[in-house]
Amino acid sequence: MKKPLIGILLTTYNDDEVINRCLKSLYFQSYENIIIICVDDGSKKDVESFLDFEYSKDKLIIEKIPHSERAVARDTGISILKNKNVDYFIFLDSDMTLPAGFISIVTNVTLENNYIGVVLPELSFSTYKNYWSKVKVLERNIYKVNSNVNSSSSIEAARFWNMELFPDFEKDLKAFEEIQPTLKARKLGYKIGRVNNIFINHDEKYVSLKNLLKKKTGYFNNMSRHKAVNLKSVLTKFYFFRSQLYHPSNIKEYLKHPLLFFGVIFLYIILTIFAFMHFMKGRVSFVIKYSHSLLQRG
Repeated sequence: MKKPLIGILLTTYNDDEVINRCLKSLYFQSYENIIIICVDDGSKKDVESFLDFEYSKDKLIIEKIPHSERAVARDTGISILKNKNVDYFIFLDSDMTLPAGFISIVTNVTLENNYIGVVLPELSFSTYKNYWSKVKVLERNIYKVNSNVNSSSSIEAARFWNMELFPDFEKDLKAFEEIQPTLKARKLGYKIGRVNNIFINHDEKYVSLKNLLKKKTGYFNNMSRHKAVNLKSVLTKFYFFRSQLYHPSNIKEYLKHPLLFFGVIFLYIILTIFAFMHFMKGRVSFVIKYSHSLLQRG
């Protein structure tokens, strides 16, 4: 029986040496029937200049587009994958790497359970030793524990999908867009699974409180103005409602690293306040614009 064709979608923008590490981990997977689409979102230097391994252009396709947004780059990659008639695909970021045998394991789990989408837990790390980089690594690793991916409070996004039934990303949504296909799939009654014995390696790189808050503020601003996101659905998934936060194995980690855990709680409180402010501002702006349009019609 022929193995299904697996597509790997990667988007990159000015990632320099990081992209070599990522692509090498994808290219040399033991699963042979794969095709990798790397969409370069207008980087200053060509991706090819950073690769230190020889590759087949049939197996690894690098598509350069004018700089836009990650959503546009992903849409470009998905179109290419559909034209290549892939059966399943996985989407990744350039700061991620896959351990050996990853695609084979995930593909087998998907086929055995007839999953439409599969959540792939991440194992975060950083080579930087400053306080907020360590806090971010602890915070992200909270979600590597096994959980119910179909819970209303789950924020885990399926990254491995049946190509034909993939529900698509939301247009113009620049924040938390990765979970939108999973939310759509649940509504459609699709079977979503999770692998628990292997992880995507995710490099958090350097993290400062200033840059983290700036990034999240931009996300909240975009989310608050998008039709696909409403305050009620966000609240059920917000930080302190997530079940993984209270998992016994995570509580042990908090006790081992109390100062870092304090940073996580501080961060969650600040982000909760910021998010609420942006959602209120976004809703008021929407009501004003809607009322103005009604007055113009009148």
